[in-house]
Amino acid sequence: EFRQVRELLWYRRHEGVFSLGRQRQSLFGLKQPWWAHIPWWISQPKALGWNLCVRGTGRPKVSRLYGFFYAIEYFFVSTVLHFARGIRRFQKRHLPRYIENAKEFFSRQSRDTAAGS
Repeated sequence: EFRQVRELLWYRRHEGVFSLGRQRQSLFGLKQPWWAHIPWWISQPKALGWNLCVRGTGRPKVSRLYGFFYAIEYFFVSTVLHFARGIRRFQKRHLPRYIENAKEFFSRQSRDTAAGS
């Protein structure tokens, strides 16, 4: 049976910007294992390869060989996705400022050369 209550039963403990450090600390406390610092785009394909290829947990539907190829493919796809996101983040956050600085620099250079001629 479903009943709706007026009381707030769930809330966010941390609001604001996402932080991997804060997430690690909430999971592991102050003493964090070394493997918690491995990037997702490396650790997830490794876990997929370990489960499908080494342990063979996908059999009989997924053979160990296919598990190996799935893990390799996932590694390349996740790596490309990770670096593409980084490029987009750079373009969004920093590129407009660099373009404005370059415009200002070159307009100042052209004024200085025109005044010096």
